[in-house]
Amino acid sequence: MGGFATDSDEERVHSPGGEPAPPDSGEPADRPARPVGHFRLSPAGDLLAGSGGEPALGLDSSGGAFRALVGRAQAFVRMRAGAGGPVALEHFSADGSRRGRMVIAPARDPSGALLHFDVFVEDATGPEQARSERDRMFLESVLEALPNPVFVKDERHRWVLLNDSYCRFMGYDRANLIGKSDHDFFPREEADVFWANDDVVFATGTLNENEESFTDAAGLAHVILTRKTLHTDPSGARFLLGVITDITERKQMEDALRRSRDELDERVAERTAELLALNRQLQDEDRRKTEFLALLGHELRNPLTPIRNAVYALQQMGLGPGQERPRAIIERQVAQMSRLIDDLLDVARITRGKILLREARFDLVQLVRTTVDDRAEALEAAQLRVETQFPSAPLPVLGDPARIAQAVENLLDNAQKFSAPGGQIRVEIRSAEGEGAATIVVGDTGIGMSPELMDHLFEPFAQSRASLRRGGLGLGLALVKGLAELHHGSVTAFSHGPGLGSEFAIRLPIASGAADSTSPEGPRPASRKRILVVEDSEDAAESLRMVLEMAGHEVAVARTGAQALETATAFRPEVVLSDIALGTGMSGYDVARALRASPELRAVRLVALTGYGQENDRRQAIEAGFDEHLVKPFEIGALFQLMGRLDG
Repeated sequence: MGGFATDSDEERVHSPGGEPAPPDSGEPADRPARPVGHFRLSPAGDLLAGSGGEPALGLDSSGGAFRALVGRAQAFVRMRAGAGGPVALEHFSADGSRRGRMVIAPARDPSGALLHFDVFVEDATGPEQARSERDRMFLESVLEALPNPVFVKDERHRWVLLNDSYCRFMGYDRANLIGKSDHDFFPREEADVFWANDDVVFATGTLNENEESFTDAAGLAHVILTRKTLHTDPSGARFLLGVITDITERKQMEDALRRSRDELDERVAERTAELLALNRQLQDEDRRKTEFLALLGHELRNPLTPIRNAVYALQQMGLGPGQERPRAIIERQVAQMSRLIDDLLDVARITRGKILLREARFDLVQLVRTTVDDRAEALEAAQLRVETQFPSAPLPVLGDPARIAQAVENLLDNAQKFSAPGGQIRVEIRSAEGEGAATIVVGDTGIGMSPELMDHLFEPFAQSRASLRRGGLGLGLALVKGLAELHHGSVTAFSHGPGLGSEFAIRLPIASGAADSTSPEGPRPASRKRILVVEDSEDAAESLRMVLEMAGHEVAVARTGAQALETATAFRPEVVLSDIALGTGMSGYDVARALRASPELRAVRLVALTGYGQENDRRQAIEAGFDEHLVKPFEIGALFQLMGRLDG
């Protein structure tokens, strides 16, 4: 490995005392040294004889260095023309590691006449220089052991020491690099950066570590992390030591990761925008579905109202032989249609989380017993035997009693639908107070279920072929599941298989404390009232007028909102029963607001009779000024009970 180098090999003339002297001074040389070569010059300076020296001193007689020394000696001899005694010319080897001198001594005869010049080439390397050489060799061996490229620069930014890793990294031989600088190999913009960072180290003596761009001999671009420190040798010369770490792959990976992250962010942004657009689309579709279901419920319920009113009127008139059965059929079918509409809308509301529970602490035993009793007539008509098993003590449950009753009714309806005449329905309540839960069980001896059906049993519209033959929308069990979960409970189903019956169980948490009084207040007969019916449907208006008049009330009918206000001013009703959708012109909400704004009519009791039965519809009615909200097709008994409450 090459070491430190100067611009060129030097030759210096020394006097016998060893101090430097001008080349033409010709001082005697008397310092002993180890001879390594000799040649002879004539008085005129011609080469007479010579011997080869050690190559380390560059004295191979066939080499250019030897010829240069001879030429130097000849020039000196010819310039001095034989005057004076011996003189020494100092010489350094090319790598600066060894020092030699060339002693030129005149040879004379006894008379003093000049015969020739003897030129002795000697190795004059001293102990200090030898130790420096050993230090340099040790440093070189250390640097060679390092995997990182390492370089040493002098203050003129020239490379003076390099390890093999650096040479390989550069792509050049060491001989082509030693004594050269960055500007000899790199693009100007790169070299300027290297020199600027070098100058900081030489000026401040502080550590400099930074990323730099680097182009190798093959033209490949690198990113390097260079750590530069300042070092001073015993003579006071300052050198910069640089250690390079090639971080090109790391930077490429970072760039690739950054690009991947940017691409991912872009894709996420695009996907997010797509999902937001899709979400808006789904919200729009959900809104349109909600509006459609509300409209569907309204349009399906409205025709049922006059039918139910007419059936009630027929019953009140007294039917002849053979007429009761047709009336009962009509009444049952109206009730079934009402249930289907309610189930459809309730499932939609539960799915959207829009259903509202009116919670109370009630006795589950009493509620289930009442629900079964209410279905007893229908079950008996279907020739089904009902067995019940209830605890003797009350079981308090916190929830909406109307919704729990609805779930039990759906299970009873399901059992009735899929059980043949002569079958049996079992209803029981199991209490597990240690677990804080009660279970309502409804079992039947009907057609049973296959395992395939049970996997999808509680999904909306899930039906078997037998279900399709027996009618229904496949919503009842989905509604039961939704209502149970709204009460923090669950529902399960079990069957041994087709033809072996089914069993459904609703599990509900038991509430602490005693149940509230749930004994329903009996229908209070409404006192005779002046009632204004506001209804755009002629059949609905006239059938309701007929029912109310049969009950002894004085009734007026208005078909539009404007007519309702005009009639109310003249008729001065105590109760107004108004539809919401009144066709063109004023709506039922507008009628309610106008009545509440009238000093003469603001005390009238307002009841909304409408096919719009969602919670939002109820809230809008109350906000418009209605006292009560009754969904069509309503039971006449429920209307009379409501009117009885208005008396209070």
